[in-house]
Amino acid sequence: MTVKLMLKVQKVRLDDVFAALAHPIRRAIIEQLAEGDCTVGELAAPHDVSLPAISQHLRALEEVGLLEQTQAGRVRRCALKAGPLSAAFSWIVQYRIFWEDMLDDIAVKVERRGTHMATTKAKISGTTGTVRLTRVFKAPRERVFNAFLDPDAMAKWMPPNGYTAHVYKFEPKVGGLYRMSFSSLDKKDTHFFGGKYLEIKPYERLHYTDKFESDDPLMQGEIKVTVTFRDVPGGTEVKIVQEGLPKTIPVESAMQGWNQSLENLARLVEG
Repeated sequence: MTVKLMLKVQKVRLDDVFAALAHPIRRAIIEQLAEGDCTVGELAAPHDVSLPAISQHLRALEEVGLLEQTQAGRVRRCALKAGPLSAAFSWIVQYRIFWEDMLDDIAVKVERRGTHMATTKAKISGTTGTVRLTRVFKAPRERVFNAFLDPDAMAKWMPPNGYTAHVYKFEPKVGGLYRMSFSSLDKKDTHFFGGKYLEIKPYERLHYTDKFESDDPLMQGEIKVTVTFRDVPGGTEVKIVQEGLPKTIPVESAMQGWNQSLENLARLVEG
């Protein structure tokens, strides 16, 4: 497949995803499914429309891969599929980065003229971010939890697209340390990071620190990650909160990376 054709296919898919999300009822359905699997009746309840109309909205989302429907007797259940959302995030982030670069250039020019705009911009860019994600896996809670504490499993699912992982140290116990790296396939881009486990409640909760090994002051600082697990109809709900994200990493980029990792995790635990 040529590069031109690949770009054309990606554009068509993104067009379909954005078209599916253009309707407010469909966006509301996606938000509801982000909290866990739902029946068609549960998805229809908040909206003053007929069940056939809700079914049409569900088909539109299903056609672009945003949800999956399963039948159990007379009951249809729906589950969110995050892959297409990750592709949409990738497209949006490109333009956020473009505008941030433009604003940085403007700030530099204004600073030379003796205004306070650059100071204000520095304060904004100096804040850290928080990532919050929820995902339901069609797998037992024990299997999903173990994938977060097995170094071989983590090396498979944690690296985002285009990267591989290497685990140098791993002590899955309270107070235990870990150290890993992500490397691009061409080995030109490698990030080392590690931290300490603060809490391990089997099959329910993980709490640990994370820190990049970097000389860049904007990449330094302690990140705290909390992962909770609970049983829901059809599988396991995982909630992730990542606090204290380094100043130079946009929250949208971090969410994109997490979504890619969680897609890898789904393939691993749901197989």
